[in-house]
Amino acid sequence: MPRTELEDHPDAPAACAPASGSTCEEYELPSMEAVLAGTLALMTGYSQALQAAQHPQQRVLMGSKIGRNIGLLAEHPQLSAAFRCVMQGLQQHWVLMTACTVESEPRIH
Repeated sequence: MPRTELEDHPDAPAACAPASGSTCEEYELPSMEAVLAGTLALMTGYSQALQAAQHPQQRVLMGSKIGRNIGLLAEHPQLSAAFRCVMQGLQQHWVLMTACTVESEPRIH
Protein backbone atom coordinates (compact mmCIF):
# COMPACT_ATOMS: atom_id res chain seq x y z
CA MET A 1 0.00 0.00 0.00
CA PRO A 2 1.45 3.42 -0.89
CA ARG A 3 2.36 5.67 1.98
CA THR A 4 0.33 8.84 2.48
CA GLU A 5 1.77 12.30 2.90
CA LEU A 6 0.53 12.31 6.50
CA GLU A 7 2.41 9.30 7.76
CA ASP A 8 5.54 11.10 8.95
CA HIS A 9 3.74 14.06 10.50
CA PRO A 10 4.58 14.38 14.22
CA ASP A 11 1.03 15.45 15.06
CA ALA A 12 -0.63 12.39 13.51
CA PRO A 13 -3.40 11.26 15.86
CA ALA A 14 -2.69 8.21 17.96
CA ALA A 15 -6.16 6.90 17.15
CA CYS A 16 -5.17 6.14 13.55
CA ALA A 17 -4.79 2.43 13.08
CA PRO A 18 -1.47 1.35 11.52
CA ALA A 19 -1.41 -1.43 9.00
CA SER A 20 -1.52 -4.82 10.70
CA GLY A 21 1.92 -6.16 11.52
CA SER A 22 3.53 -2.82 10.78
CA THR A 23 6.14 -1.46 13.14
CA CYS A 24 6.37 1.96 11.49
CA GLU A 25 3.52 4.38 11.05
CA GLU A 26 2.01 3.21 7.79
CA TYR A 27 -1.72 3.56 7.32
CA GLU A 28 -3.78 1.65 4.83
CA LEU A 29 -6.21 4.00 3.13
CA PRO A 30 -8.16 3.39 -0.05
CA SER A 31 -6.43 5.39 -2.79
CA MET A 32 -9.03 8.16 -3.06
CA GLU A 33 -9.14 8.55 0.72
CA ALA A 34 -5.35 8.88 0.71
CA VAL A 35 -5.58 11.59 -1.98
CA LEU A 36 -8.28 13.38 -0.01
CA ALA A 37 -6.36 13.15 3.28
CA GLY A 38 -3.16 14.40 1.65
CA THR A 39 -5.03 17.25 -0.03
CA LEU A 40 -6.61 18.35 3.24
CA ALA A 41 -3.18 18.31 4.89
CA LEU A 42 -1.79 20.45 2.05
CA MET A 43 -4.71 22.87 2.40
CA THR A 44 -3.93 23.21 6.09
CA GLY A 45 -0.31 24.09 5.31
CA TYR A 46 -1.33 26.41 2.50
CA SER A 47 -3.61 28.39 4.79
CA GLN A 48 -0.91 29.21 7.33
CA ALA A 49 0.01 32.90 6.99
CA LEU A 50 3.50 32.48 8.48
CA GLN A 51 4.38 29.80 5.94
CA ALA A 52 3.12 32.02 3.12
CA ALA A 53 5.24 34.96 4.26
CA GLN A 54 8.44 32.99 4.82
CA HIS A 55 8.23 30.48 1.94
CA PRO A 56 6.09 31.83 -0.91
CA GLN A 57 7.51 29.34 -3.43
CA GLN A 58 6.49 26.42 -1.17
CA ARG A 59 3.00 27.88 -1.02
CA VAL A 60 2.82 27.99 -4.82
CA LEU A 61 3.99 24.36 -5.02
CA MET A 62 1.40 23.30 -2.44
CA GLY A 63 -1.34 25.17 -4.33
CA SER A 64 -0.36 23.43 -7.56
CA LYS A 65 -0.39 20.02 -5.87
CA ILE A 66 -3.78 20.75 -4.29
CA GLY A 67 -5.17 21.55 -7.74
CA ARG A 68 -3.74 18.33 -9.21
CA ASN A 69 -5.09 16.23 -6.33
CA ILE A 70 -8.54 17.76 -6.69
CA GLY A 71 -8.31 16.97 -10.41
CA LEU A 72 -7.72 13.32 -9.55
CA LEU A 73 -10.82 13.35 -7.38
CA ALA A 74 -12.82 15.10 -10.13
CA GLU A 75 -12.04 12.27 -12.55
CA HIS A 76 -12.44 9.27 -10.25
CA PRO A 77 -15.22 6.97 -11.49
CA GLN A 78 -16.14 5.63 -8.05
CA LEU A 79 -17.15 9.06 -6.78
CA SER A 80 -20.63 10.39 -7.42
CA ALA A 81 -21.29 12.70 -10.36
CA ALA A 82 -22.30 15.48 -7.97
CA PHE A 83 -19.04 15.13 -5.99
CA ARG A 84 -16.98 15.12 -9.20
CA CYS A 85 -18.80 18.28 -10.36
CA VAL A 86 -17.92 20.04 -7.10
CA MET A 87 -14.30 18.90 -7.48
CA GLN A 88 -14.15 20.28 -11.04
CA GLY A 89 -15.20 23.70 -9.76
CA LEU A 90 -12.70 23.53 -6.91
CA GLN A 91 -9.91 22.52 -9.26
CA GLN A 92 -10.55 25.57 -11.44
CA HIS A 93 -10.55 27.72 -8.31
CA TRP A 94 -7.19 26.34 -7.13
CA VAL A 95 -5.58 26.76 -10.57
CA LEU A 96 -6.65 30.41 -10.65
CA MET A 97 -5.67 31.02 -7.03
CA THR A 98 -2.21 29.56 -7.61
CA ALA A 99 -1.74 31.72 -10.71
CA CYS A 100 -2.79 34.81 -8.73
CA THR A 101 -0.34 33.89 -5.95
CA VAL A 102 2.50 33.69 -8.49
CA GLU A 103 1.55 37.03 -10.03
CA SER A 104 1.26 38.83 -6.69
CA GLU A 105 4.51 37.62 -5.16
CA PRO A 106 7.60 39.39 -6.57
CA ARG A 107 9.98 36.93 -4.88
CA ILE A 108 8.63 34.07 -7.01
CA HIS A 109 9.28 35.54 -10.47
